[in-house]
Amino acid sequence: MMKSALVFLALFALASSMCIWHKWNCNKGNGCGSFYGCSFGCEEGRCASSCMGACAAIEFGKYPEGCCTECKEWCYLEGADGGDIACSSNADCVPYKDNECNGRCAAF
Repeated sequence: MMKSALVFLALFALASSMCIWHKWNCNKGNGCGSFYGCSFGCEEGRCASSCMGACAAIEFGKYPEGCCTECKEWCYLEGADGGDIACSSNADCVPYKDNECNGRCAAF
């Protein structure tokens, strides 16, 4: 019974990570780890990431700077030319996962 409870708690902790966009990858780099890591991936042919826009005020002080919470906001990522980054899969966005937003964070 104790073993079952431990397995449940481990799975719950894993499912409770802040990388909330489950169809995207989890950015475990940049010092955020998997709990506060931002999700990133390909959305409608452009690289995107979870971000902290309006939610930053609500969640202030509850997460490390540059990381994300369970607040569902996202943005398209900015390329070197200032435009969006084209993609066809989440893997295409890996080199750009730490780029800045190309515009504002949007609630989804």
